[in-house]
Amino acid sequence: MEKLLSATKLRKRQAATALRAMGVRAAGGYKPLRPRTKITRPAPLANEVDEFLGQLESRVEEVVAHAAAELESRMAEILTAWTDRLPGGDLRGGARDPDVGQAIDARMRDLADAGPTLEQHRDANARLRAEFMVRSPGWTAAEVAEFAQSRARNRNALASRWAGEKRIFGVLSDRVTLFPSFQFNSDTRQPYPEVRDVISALESDYEGWSLAIWFITSNDWLEGRAPLDCWSADRAAVVVAAQSEQAMFCA
Repeated sequence: MEKLLSATKLRKRQAATALRAMGVRAAGGYKPLRPRTKITRPAPLANEVDEFLGQLESRVEEVVAHAAAELESRMAEILTAWTDRLPGGDLRGGARDPDVGQAIDARMRDLADAGPTLEQHRDANARLRAEFMVRSPGWTAAEVAEFAQSRARNRNALASRWAGEKRIFGVLSDRVTLFPSFQFNSDTRQPYPEVRDVISALESDYEGWSLAIWFITSNDWLEGRAPLDCWSADRAAVVVAAQSEQAMFCA
């Protein structure tokens, strides 16, 4: 049969336990308790990498979704600007014909309802990037230095300086910055001066890949041709197209 503690012994044991917890030596020679230190180990590197990649993927999706929404907004602005030039409104943007305006608004709602998904936007963007790289292969900074016959020991310096001066632009591919080859004049071994004019005109809305894709996209100011199609024969017209587009949206 289990032996029961008397009330007196129970109180003594409780008192001794309390003293021991506070680190006080009792008559029986209790040693103070030392708090245990919890050792925390860093998460495995693989988990950190997975978490980073997950955050990166979420950020990419947000950026693409934002770009799609911005594109839709720009399309609406273009349609509105051109509608203002139709009969019923003056060329400076007078009142639109109500019937035309309603028809365009209805069409825009239909386009929004049937708009491409985020995955379709990604696929289309990937196809455009691949097309651009075929039409204008990219050069590394070292290849730019070799083309320009640079004697600098730092083979990245020249391309970096030209990019900083907005004389050329680059695109990121597999974590390497490539500089589209159409920007360089093989006779002078320098960038075409018109590149800087285009970059200056469009820099508030385009950079990197978005600027590259602009060069292979049909352009109304070039009679429906892409700027890259006109580059060799009429670079001045490409500059005017870039300036005209910017002026339209800044008006």
